[in-house]
Amino acid sequence: MTHKSILHDEAIANKDEILVKGSAAHRLASVLRVRHGEQIEVRDGLGSAWLGEVIEQGRNGISVRKLRHQSRSNESPLALTLALAYSRSDRMDLVLRQATELGVARVVPFRAARSQYGLQDQQLKQKMLRWRRVLGEALRQSGRMNLPSIEPLPDVPALLARVPEWGCVDADCLRILAWEEERRQELLSLWKEHPHSTKVIVVVGPEGGFSPAEAELFFAADFFSVTLGPRTLRLETAAMALLTVCQLLWGDLARQRNDPGVDPENA
Repeated sequence: MTHKSILHDEAIANKDEILVKGSAAHRLASVLRVRHGEQIEVRDGLGSAWLGEVIEQGRNGISVRKLRHQSRSNESPLALTLALAYSRSDRMDLVLRQATELGVARVVPFRAARSQYGLQDQQLKQKMLRWRRVLGEALRQSGRMNLPSIEPLPDVPALLARVPEWGCVDADCLRILAWEEERRQELLSLWKEHPHSTKVIVVVGPEGGFSPAEAELFFAADFFSVTLGPRTLRLETAAMALLTVCQLLWGDLARQRNDPGVDPENA
């Protein structure tokens, strides 16, 4: 049975009752139209989900009594980070939604030298509210337990400085750059050389591509450039192609993952 669900903005593991407030309460009352005694699923985006019963609705919010823990193991074994150059608002929303569905753990919007879009402080605060809402909607739709983090950065140097902080320091971490100038190396050949990676960072640039100086910075930081085929892809298409293939090769979209003796081309 599929229950109506919400994303609660606080940890719920140590509470017997949950007071749902704000936009989540509005969604329950006005969109999902829950009633007293109805059962719903509450997730906190931190790995916990509970089946609960609506016990009170009032001005302060909607009270939900926890009934039982919901066990679900659908998070990807691959710690996947998507670094994405700023793009138009509708494209960013689409990428965030689909990246969440595909199991990404972290999204890092940043401004590249050729980005046509940028955000000032106040604009960024507003965008962060919207982006978290998009991530939450995608989490509920996909049934995931962990909400991806979103960490905007001002430029490529700031992005590269954060890579070690994300735990990408060992041989099991792979750094991948989608680069329009790459003609030979593809993701499959990269998998054959690094079949056991458990962490992957993929970077997708702006519509105008990365500048030569930015490309050199990535190469100096041990990124592998890959081609995504002979056709020119839009930013959102490139991002989804990268994430999907990474989950196929290193993640959980194929049972034969991480087996260097099995060629995905013939699996």
